Amino acid sequence: MVHPGDWIVGDEDGAVVVPQERLEMVMDAARRLAIVEKKIRKEVGKGKDLATLLRYHELLGKKAKEGVLPQMRFQEK
Repeated sequence: MVHPGDWIVGDEDGAVVVPQERLEMVMDAARRLAIVEKKIRKEVGKGKDLATLLRYHELLGKKAKEGVLPQMRFQEK
């Protein structure tokens, strides 16, 4: 539900409603995420493997021990 004062924030991936009282926290998190994504894109551009950069296989092993398997899959070429 959208309330007066809430923000609607979007980009090419979609949009979200951010409650006014959480805007600063959400924007700080978005800035940090943008920095990380920029670094990842740079490393992928150098030929690094995305799954390795995201430590996906480590996460998969950890989640398997917990009995939970993520639905995301990386396809090898």
